[in-house]
Amino acid sequence: ARPSADRATEDEMAKYTVIHNCEHEEHLELFGPLKDRAYRLTQLRQRPCHDCQRTSHEGDNDEARVLSHLDGLPVLSGTPGQTAWAESIRRRLITQADAMIAAHAADPRAQEEPSIMAMWNARLEALRRQTSASWWIDTRGMSPQTVLTMAVS
Repeated sequence: ARPSADRATEDEMAKYTVIHNCEHEEHLELFGPLKDRAYRLTQLRQRPCHDCQRTSHEGDNDEARVLSHLDGLPVLSGTPGQTAWAESIRRRLITQADAMIAAHAADPRAQEEPSIMAMWNARLEALRRQTSASWWIDTRGMSPQTVLTMAVS
């Protein structure tokens, strides 16, 4: 990245041209101390540009929507932006919850308590029926176990 400003001081803003790892060029203005700007420029060079990031996320969301449809999951309710984002979150959390239940089922102790497995499977089904996009977005950072518990409350 090269500053366009001739002599940027610590308190001034400077214009930079950054070439991202996707090889797209982006022009931006950075403020703050020079050492912070240098760090920010390094970070920006190591990731795709804004347009490539958005395209990647849209592709992930579209794939999640198609897979959810194929799995028979209900359509999510919410704004178009919420439902697009929530599709990927739902896909990830249901996959994680399913894997957690499968690992639990492989434990010999789980076979001694079939009611526990029935409870987890019922919670998974309740999770699969959750249609609120905002609910999925709100639970995006939670563990599968927590999300399964919340699905029935």
